[in-house]
Amino acid sequence: MNNKDTLRQLLVQLEDYQPLYSDRMASHLPMVLSALSYLGATAEHLAHFYHSDITSLQKRTSPRTVVHLSDFRQHLGSSAHYEHYLAYFQTQVSQFGVSYTLRQTLDALIKGVSASAFHALIRLAYALDFNHQQEVVIALSYWCCEYQPFSVSDEVTEETMDETLKRLSKIGEQHVFSPGIIVDRMDEISHQIAELTLAIQPKEIDINSLRRFCLRHFYQHNDFTLLHTVTGCHAFERILPYIRDKDAALRYMWQAIVMACLSTGLNFSQNEKYPLNTEQGDFSPLVAAALKSNNDHMIKLIYTCLRDFKKYGEPIYYTLAKRAAYEL
Repeated sequence: MNNKDTLRQLLVQLEDYQPLYSDRMASHLPMVLSALSYLGATAEHLAHFYHSDITSLQKRTSPRTVVHLSDFRQHLGSSAHYEHYLAYFQTQVSQFGVSYTLRQTLDALIKGVSASAFHALIRLAYALDFNHQQEVVIALSYWCCEYQPFSVSDEVTEETMDETLKRLSKIGEQHVFSPGIIVDRMDEISHQIAELTLAIQPKEIDINSLRRFCLRHFYQHNDFTLLHTVTGCHAFERILPYIRDKDAALRYMWQAIVMACLSTGLNFSQNEKYPLNTEQGDFSPLVAAALKSNNDHMIKLIYTCLRDFKKYGEPIYYTLAKRAAYEL
């Protein structure tokens, strides 16, 4: 059996498991298996990785009561309705297809794009990249359950993105966060930004300025949360064609990225541009390092950097992949 067939078989087995485990931690296994397959892992490698990781995940359970959803907006943000969402989206995709379902869904879901620290978005992008219909169903259901909107101002400023983050930086630095995971910190800082009615939206926004913003700040700070803005932005670009109001989607994604940045408590007052000596080299040893690794985030980041390097040819992707290969 080749690695593509093995990947599909393993993803089918993963349908029996919850997208979250432990204290709302995201399962990376479907994305890591897909990334490893793309990077050239053998069928045996994929199977070994699956069996070594699956023990930490939680099996799905049947709901105590059956709820037939007539609209996906009914219970957004309620993890208790995961099984009901699966049934809803399974019906939608079976009857109308993936593209139609996404076009009818994503303009609403994008308001809560930070769901599970961007992992629902990322899982959906992988599902599309690897053409796995049931993974699309799972990702949409997951996104609905973990939907996380922010009630911050939509007022526009004349500032650049970097200037806005610099202005807001002290708020994150000085905030004493309660115990919690990334999504809790993002939600917590968003309430403070909302209470202060601070403007955060740039006058103009596009996918390239957003993408490069995430790359630049992750390069500068090498922070775990900021890593998710890079992989999240890569995934966001993959789903953008299915969204009618692209400007609104970009602004919701920017909003979520700002909250992610501020949730780190880092100092963003010094805005560093891309380094002039950014390397451009051979990805082969980096791919080899990913294939030997059991670090989910390292594998996914190298996968993301390789795909985007092939698309954009920007050396920063090689630099970030090299750093991941030798530091993560």
